[in-house]
Amino acid sequence: MDTSKGLITLLSLFISGLLAYLSLDQKIDQKMPEPEQTKPTPGQYEQGYAALLRGEADQAIAHFNQTLAQQEHAGAYFHRGIAYLHHPTQAPDFNRAIADFSQAIALKPDYRLAYLKRGIAYLGQHNCTQATRDFTQVLSTGEHALAQRYQRHCQPKASEQ
Repeated sequence: MDTSKGLITLLSLFISGLLAYLSLDQKIDQKMPEPEQTKPTPGQYEQGYAALLRGEADQAIAHFNQTLAQQEHAGAYFHRGIAYLHHPTQAPDFNRAIADFSQAIALKPDYRLAYLKRGIAYLGQHNCTQATRDFTQVLSTGEHALAQRYQRHCQPKASEQ
């Protein structure tokens, strides 16, 4: 029963994360424009983003790889992390997603959605300590609803630690 409950929780997190990504990503990105020095090569990033929205994660990853081969870009790291985390035909690759979200945060320390998604990836690894740290970072910026919802998954485990 614990395995099926865990799978249901993971599936619920995946669906919630995908819905959050689709509804909040553009709003948050519009509030926080990327610095000029991190603009990608025209076309590759946009093609990767379009492929990601179509559910073509492998194609999106290839476009983001090409963008990143030319230039460091917070958005490309973030969206490639999304592709690893919410791949439609493979299990989530939490390690790669966390690495990409961490790179996005290193390039753009106020990237709230990257903290949220990295927290979700840590939650997928059952690493509530790191997940809570990232959710707390999001909460400190005033963006609460999703971070609070995900953080609740860690509260019982945090009391055990």
